[in-house]
Amino acid sequence: MDEGLRLDNEWLATVALREGLTIAQDQPPTYLETFAFGELLYSDLFDPETSLLRKNQESRSAREYREMAKAESTVEQKEITAIEIVERDIARINHLLSNKENKNLPSLKQKHRQLHRVKDELSSVIYVENQIIDRDVNKVQRNLPISGQGKDYKEFSLSDDRALRIRLLHPNRPEHITGADLIYELYSDFGDFAYITAVQYKLWDEKDVLYMDDRIESQIAKLKENFCDSGLCETPLYPKEASSRLASFCAAFLRMTNRLQSAESKLISTGEYIPVCKLGEFQKKTTADKFKLTSKDIREFKHGRTKPVPHGLFEEMVKGNMLGSRRVPVDELEEIYKKFRILDSSEKIIIHAQDYLTR
Repeated sequence: MDEGLRLDNEWLATVALREGLTIAQDQPPTYLETFAFGELLYSDLFDPETSLLRKNQESRSAREYREMAKAESTVEQKEITAIEIVERDIARINHLLSNKENKNLPSLKQKHRQLHRVKDELSSVIYVENQIIDRDVNKVQRNLPISGQGKDYKEFSLSDDRALRIRLLHPNRPEHITGADLIYELYSDFGDFAYITAVQYKLWDEKDVLYMDDRIESQIAKLKENFCDSGLCETPLYPKEASSRLASFCAAFLRMTNRLQSAESKLISTGEYIPVCKLGEFQKKTTADKFKLTSKDIREFKHGRTKPVPHGLFEEMVKGNMLGSRRVPVDELEEIYKKFRILDSSEKIIIHAQDYLTR
């Protein structure tokens, strides 16, 4: 697989997954935590041995301890974690420093601090694993649409009474990935209806331009058909629900982000969310029947009432139910998924997340 294509795919999946987790947790996870979540959901893309981003974001010391754990586990014929080995080394240095005559050893103290940093780094994986709810999804109290079948979904604890059920669907081979979608469902306390928000993620080129070729136009048209034309954005008949919104009932968005120059690049993703139904207002013609979207045009757009939603505010608005679809009864939601084949992942990564009350 071409390294540049692999890097693009990893970055798109990372951005989409991290933003889904940000909505769920009310705060952004670290990138290391995001990679750990990703490994549980799609190991082929996020495996620490093969992932370009993980290998370059992970410190050399953390990698060494993971390799030591792998080697020691083989020799001892039992699982030994990298954390255990780090803690052994920390305990050994603690013992040495406990002697009064060893207090003035700056290099040893520096090594002690370094080991604690490595432990913190490796602990991100433990933190994620500890959030997994160890139970069969088929046996949970809430039989949510689609995921009620249980296949390949993971459940993570968000709080004492909320959980995130999540699955990362993908093409059979990573090189077939052409984009990433996040579909986020926020359920009512009784689980009888949900608000749904869908985001399609794309990368700018080196000039911060997206040329709308046939493939991209087809993917965006499909997003609009699934979430806008299916009636999810219709203003509801319930006045109380409509009046509680600070924004319209918009369910589908395009989110552009920067392309990484290399796997060593600093991981920063910024960008606005554009309602798919308003995308035409931001585009410019390049030829008789083709269009382009530019970062500059989005930033400077001042026409009418349409405004892109800023990064950071978007996650808060979705979680606070100030943005997203009308409320959708669960039986209707299941029918929409089946009718429009929304979870068809033949060419894109699709992160399907369900945020619900467990009690």
